[in-house]
Amino acid sequence: MSNSRGATAAAQVPGCRAVATRRLEEKLNKKKGPRRPEASTDLASLFLSAGMLAEVGEDGTSAEDENVSLLSWEFHDLLFHPRSREGRHDAPLGPTGRFLGRLEPPPAVKPAAATETIELYRPDLERIEKDDPPLARVMEQRRSIRRYAAEPITREQLGEFLYRTARVRARWSDEFETPNGVARIELTSRPHPSGGALYALEIYPEETSVGEFLLGSTR
Repeated sequence: MSNSRGATAAAQVPGCRAVATRRLEEKLNKKKGPRRPEASTDLASLFLSAGMLAEVGEDGTSAEDENVSLLSWEFHDLLFHPRSREGRHDAPLGPTGRFLGRLEPPPAVKPAAATETIELYRPDLERIEKDDPPLARVMEQRRSIRRYAAEPITREQLGEFLYRTARVRARWSDEFETPNGVARIELTSRPHPSGGALYALEIYPEETSVGEFLLGSTR
């Protein structure tokens, strides 16, 4: 037997060829006090009936290893996939309020760490809404470019890029019903999408020289 995407085993289960993982046997052997000789076999049988183990053939592979629908999935990927969707479990989804009353919700906009600020260019929104090319043309002409210009973008270009993609358009507080009570959190609206309007992405531009910038890093 093998566990899901896991190691093979070495004991015998009635009607099967192989059984439990080596770690299971090692842990049981470390237990103090008397232990039934068939304890590991019984436990492996339980795992088998629960679908936590799979029978392997002479070549050490299981039917799971030949299933084209599962070949590209790791165990933790499959675990996350059903857990983040409705219908495969009865755990709460969305705002759960897991730390309600224990931790204060973080602010929607992280406080500035620096005392000095740089004023960035803000384009005329009405002008760019009027003069920008239509979405169909933008999508058709979109390409990935991996050869970049030697010169960094200017402060004005950086300001327009951030204004179009990452500026805070609105900021407010709202209340949500959770399994642990009512939670009040601060929210923002920004041009790029984010699940639950949480906007966890932080952008850190870096100034390479006076008036020249790189996008720097994100977190």
